[in-house]
Amino acid sequence: MKKLLIPLVTVLFLSFTSCDSIESLADIDFDADLSTPTMTIAPPKVIGKTLGDGGYNFSEHSTIDPISDPDIKKYLDKIKKWDIKSMQIDFTSVSKEGSKLDPGTIVEFKGSRTTATLSFPDGLDIHQGYIYDVSPDFYNNVEKILNKKEKFTVTIEGGTNNKAVIQVVVRLKVKITANPL
Repeated sequence: MKKLLIPLVTVLFLSFTSCDSIESLADIDFDADLSTPTMTIAPPKVIGKTLGDGGYNFSEHSTIDPISDPDIKKYLDKIKKWDIKSMQIDFTSVSKEGSKLDPGTIVEFKGSRTTATLSFPDGLDIHQGYIYDVSPDFYNNVEKILNKKEKFTVTIEGGTNNKAVIQVVVRLKVKITANPL
């Protein structure tokens, strides 16, 4: 009787379980840290003129290439989900005290078909070592870009109140779900 019961229970289990549920048992999760190289924002150079004490406008961009991560590259065609766990804009160096970003300063994430724009708060005080934590409400916008599985551009654009030289790195911590089957 036991020999008959085991196959019967197996058949019943499989009949109530969808193929997607069984396939998802093979899902794997792994973490990846994605970031831009350091972007340097500096006052424009004007030959033969002295710039005043005021600020300046800037536009600097860099690229994040998720495919350069060996784990992502290995599972690229099998990735099911990108889940951003944290996103930070790290001001690694600011050369002048009292530096502020002008109203309207943005960070733009641009993929081949999707753009996500983040506005900094007006008059954001920045200093060396300051880390701006991006709200999780914004993550979904960048996850859409990651779903394209290609490199994308990050641009920081706006102005500052003084002639500070600023170095910025954009960092994303991502949990990735893939199915190697």
